[in-house]
Amino acid sequence: MVRLALITDQNIYGGGESNLFYLAKEFSNCRNLGVEVEVFTPDEHLHDLLRKENIKTHLFSKFWMRSWIKGFPIPFYSPKILRFLKHFDLVHAYSVTALPLLFYLRRPLVWTSHGFWERPYGLRGKFINFFTNHIIGISQEAMNKFSFPLEKTSYIPNGIVIDNRSLKPFPILTQHNHLTISCIGRMQHIKGQDVLLESLPIVLQNFPDKNITVNFIGGANPVNRNDKIYFNKVVEKGRELNKQHKRLNIQFHAFQEDIVPFIDASDLIVSPSRYESFGMVPLEALSRGRPVVVPDIGGPKEIFVSKSYSERFVPNSSISLAQAMCKWLNALDTFDLEKALSRAHQFSVKKQAEALAIVYKKIRRE
Repeated sequence: MVRLALITDQNIYGGGESNLFYLAKEFSNCRNLGVEVEVFTPDEHLHDLLRKENIKTHLFSKFWMRSWIKGFPIPFYSPKILRFLKHFDLVHAYSVTALPLLFYLRRPLVWTSHGFWERPYGLRGKFINFFTNHIIGISQEAMNKFSFPLEKTSYIPNGIVIDNRSLKPFPILTQHNHLTISCIGRMQHIKGQDVLLESLPIVLQNFPDKNITVNFIGGANPVNRNDKIYFNKVVEKGRELNKQHKRLNIQFHAFQEDIVPFIDASDLIVSPSRYESFGMVPLEALSRGRPVVVPDIGGPKEIFVSKSYSERFVPNSSISLAQAMCKWLNALDTFDLEKALSRAHQFSVKKQAEALAIVYKKIRRE
């Protein structure tokens, strides 16, 4: 049995933390994987979710402001955290900013790289290579951003939970005069909610006899000033469009723990991101039998390879996004449910946990 500590220093529950939660849950529920997991986090929401699942978790305060300066780590010495971690066989860091906290760790260390913004190259890459034992890339895009020795890297994509609730019937366009589009994710400039808003008048022109509801699910990081400003601008733009177009109903919803009801009520799930390293929500949409529109960049470019369940658009282009949405909304009856479900199952958290367990056991043997 491998004793594993999963650690993140992110105090806002997002896609990475959601994946960490379901990964810990998979290890906890599947004892045959041979991984005994505990989680270290400053996020109270993640902490509470884990406790409800009877997964041992440790809540700590994030007491540092910056962890890297120009490629140099700023090591933080926390006797309390290090005292806990020394009892584990290995530690898996889920955020690059948590690595300097583990500088003094005398245990094997695994790190997951999520995307280019972590800058895992140059001087920072040399430091990461020096004090980690293994690096996980969640996509080939993420793998391409670093140049660590091949033998200490693995491509293991994030996994989604395959919801066992029965699939809702797919609404066929020709059978009703109302369309529902949903966009699920944190409100950030990189997530492109403004691009989706700009595309909607074009979509309306292409469907003059349809009423269209657009759901935005997710809020802004309350401690990030830029995210809050962006959120307010998006909401204001949505209100303006609602006033200008009687057939358009734009709704904003707070963060939802369970997004399945929104997916099931939608004709189309749209990820309007300017960049996306993976694509958890679109994969969840496929698993619920819904087509998706995703940016032709990063992880989505690798994952959503068939037009039988997806359409890609040029990032940051409202015209390209509108064209991609119209293609699907005009051809919903061509959606291939079997292929969509098959693709989603290739990225299950079960497969992710199995692949990671193999890496952990190999490291422990070395």
